[in-house]
Amino acid sequence: MNLKRILGLIILVVGVGLVIYAYYGKQDMAVAYTDIDSKTSIIPDNPVKGIIKGELNARVDQYEKPIRMLFIGGGALIVIGGALLIFGRSRK
Repeated sequence: MNLKRILGLIILVVGVGLVIYAYYGKQDMAVAYTDIDSKTSIIPDNPVKGIIKGELNARVDQYEKPIRMLFIGGGALIVIGGALLIFGRSRK
């Protein structure tokens, strides 16, 4: 195996790791939204409930962009690593 293929394999593994990490982050966000809904359901319907729920959702929403970037970056690394792995053959 030549250096390009080894580098492609390493990049591919890192990309898969990033996508898996982003997937777990996305799942944690879904659990947080569910927890927010269940915890704020005991508060009676008034403006305070909307403020509290909005603030908690905003705190969870701040992780949306980093998780999206992990998905995009991981996908790009998977494509680059796969291309290096497939096309990185040595010329003899």
